[in-house]
Amino acid sequence: MGGLFALVLDLEMSFAPGSIGWRFPMAFQFLLSLVIIGFMWLLPESPRWLIRQNRVAEAREVLTALEAVETNHPKVKAEIQDVQSSLNQGSSSRVFQMGPQRIFHRAIIVASLLMFVQCAGIDIVGLYSLKATSSWTPFFPRALGVVYQIVSIMAGIACVFTVDGLGRRTLMLSSAAGNAICMALVAGLGSQPENTKAVHGSVVFMFLFHFTVIVGFAGVPLLYASEIAPLRMRGTFNGISISTLWVFSFLIAEITPIAYKAIGWRFFIVFAISNVIIMVTGLSHNAVDVREQGARVHETRNRRNSARREVESIGLGSHPTRSGLDRHLEVGPNYDAGMDRGLTWSDIVILVDFVLESGNGELDETVNLSFMDVQSENEDSSAERKEISSPEVSALPEPGVQEAGHISSHRLEADQYEYPNYRQIRRNAGSQARTRSWPLRDPEEASLLMHFVDQISSFFDCTDRQQHFAVHIPYRARYCDTLFNAIMALSARHLSCTTAFDTFVSDRYYQACLKTLIPALNNHGVTMNDDLLAATVILRLLEEFDVPLAGSDLRGHSFGTKAFIQGPPPSATTTPSLRQAVYWSGLRQEIYNALSLQQAPDIDLSSLHSLFSALGPDAGDCAWANQAIAHCADILLFSFGTGPRSVAEHDNLRRQTDEWSAGRPASFDPYFVGEEVEVGVTFPDIRFSSPWHAIGNQYNELARVLLSVHNPGIPTFGPLRRRFVEEADSQIRKGVWTVCGVALSNSSVPPAMVVGCMAIHLCGDRFTDRQEQNRLIQVLTKTSERHGWPTHILERQLRDTWDMA
Repeated sequence: MGGLFALVLDLEMSFAPGSIGWRFPMAFQFLLSLVIIGFMWLLPESPRWLIRQNRVAEAREVLTALEAVETNHPKVKAEIQDVQSSLNQGSSSRVFQMGPQRIFHRAIIVASLLMFVQCAGIDIVGLYSLKATSSWTPFFPRALGVVYQIVSIMAGIACVFTVDGLGRRTLMLSSAAGNAICMALVAGLGSQPENTKAVHGSVVFMFLFHFTVIVGFAGVPLLYASEIAPLRMRGTFNGISISTLWVFSFLIAEITPIAYKAIGWRFFIVFAISNVIIMVTGLSHNAVDVREQGARVHETRNRRNSARREVESIGLGSHPTRSGLDRHLEVGPNYDAGMDRGLTWSDIVILVDFVLESGNGELDETVNLSFMDVQSENEDSSAERKEISSPEVSALPEPGVQEAGHISSHRLEADQYEYPNYRQIRRNAGSQARTRSWPLRDPEEASLLMHFVDQISSFFDCTDRQQHFAVHIPYRARYCDTLFNAIMALSARHLSCTTAFDTFVSDRYYQACLKTLIPALNNHGVTMNDDLLAATVILRLLEEFDVPLAGSDLRGHSFGTKAFIQGPPPSATTTPSLRQAVYWSGLRQEIYNALSLQQAPDIDLSSLHSLFSALGPDAGDCAWANQAIAHCADILLFSFGTGPRSVAEHDNLRRQTDEWSAGRPASFDPYFVGEEVEVGVTFPDIRFSSPWHAIGNQYNELARVLLSVHNPGIPTFGPLRRRFVEEADSQIRKGVWTVCGVALSNSSVPPAMVVGCMAIHLCGDRFTDRQEQNRLIQVLTKTSERHGWPTHILERQLRDTWDMA
């Protein structure tokens, strides 16, 4: 439109007398340039640049203004998350690396295609039309220029409607065929310069060529580089594409006058041959595969943002508001049936959490709970109660050899282990769509599944004696494609973070998962189905891998899990303790998100207090570990909540923290403690026999750190303030040092390393000694290298704070 306006102005001014006809158009361009320069001072800075400079708050304001939404809108959070993820993983130098992702190969494809766009003659119309009409009156060249821009607009509109409908390969090859025909006719008709009709015909076919080349090739510079590039290198690929485009545009502009003068109309045969080469050879199949895969990944990322909004739209009412549950979950009398028993929604799930595990680690078979079963659409909708019997207990195979100094996440006694109820799972899965054959035939899928079992399940099972994510979830994935694709996506993402595994694999499974998960969320069934609950928690962990621990919002899939942990599900049609595992995984994820944002977790923990107060030394170890986690969430509510923080409430939380340390079972004692060390010298060596022992102690120590940081008893002024601040700072530094020591001593437990990073994120700025700072950086580095956790942004922020190189 801008070019059309300029040429129309030039055409109109050609009728003006004197030099005003050419002076005004040139002066008008200068005026427009001044307007652009003036507006540049009023325009906001690039959000990506602001985030790169750790000015996230300013970037959030810019995105809020651009999207015309509130500051905490999920779309704004998703944009910031994607940018931070790309900055966290990106490096321009990787464009010269090949590896499994074929980054250099993709860059060559981008540059080659943009070279062929120019070699096809996309800019030749403007250069030739002046030569062809040089003998005409001055009006006609200007009029043809206007027509040229109108044709460009028409072709651009046609491209919008065909680039996705016909597909890029078909569209480009069809365009190349049309270009070759038009160029051949232009050359043939142009060979008769004395024939006026032939010259007119050559101009017509030249404009027809311009139309076809715009439809097939003009959109490529805007789409191709973004589609084929990994997200973290999109800027680099765009730079390569634009640079190649303009370099060859300059080359064609320099060659055309000389070549046309030397060989005349034969010069257009060169462009005809170029288009024939493109048409015959096309793009290589590998390049097209990469391109189409890139297009799907681009769509996946858009669907990811859409999924966040879809999940948020469910937005179950905040506990314990009944209206929200009634509005979104069509349970009707089921809700009232639960209330008749004197239970709240939270009571139901917490009872499941604790009655299944007795003090010696065995399943309590004396307890039978009635749960409300939500009927399917073709059954009676009344509330029918079903008894859930205790699952069968079987012997466990002989455990493998445990690595010295590390915890085996699958170390279980025979009487502590619960095998999946395979018959019940198959029966419940009967109504679900399943398109995947079993056993698996794809070696890559088999490897990803075992990687989930061996490595990733420990992210979820750190306080689960039954190891549901390692044992139950893989089996359930046989009968649920949504869950299977979530597992594949997370495994592939973890491998891409720890190895050179192709990131496209994760995006492909992520897209397949969303394709079935989003309709399920729209049907408000996420809290009704164990498989969808597990898939939601798995996808949220995937997003935690994508976003660094540096003040970023991780709530892409938190709304589905939040509906579960705020108000438990209305039915438990399968093994109840699976929901127990999902519940505590979701709660830990909410704590991680709240601490990373330094805000209160958006959950209600009031129903936990009475249940935890009843715990005694004979309660199961996992229950004690979960109590420490819930208590830490309580302290986050105290620390970052909007209400007043009283000294009495602080002292009560401190007393509960001490009571946990004094009342916990002796099994929580470490089996090895190294020599006592001072803070800053080296980390303490504190080894635990089970993951839940390490996690419970870490969360308890993290609770102490939070209470020391947010202590309303510290005087705000006066002679005693300095002493209180120094004492609190000493306690904080010691607590962080202990948490990091436990993390390194039990480094095979990924959540333990993550808790160590959380402590560093919370109070790392309090360490001023260079040796201490280097050791904290080592914790972040080891967590990233061994478990793929995104710590790069946090490390960079700490280095800036500490003035480290």
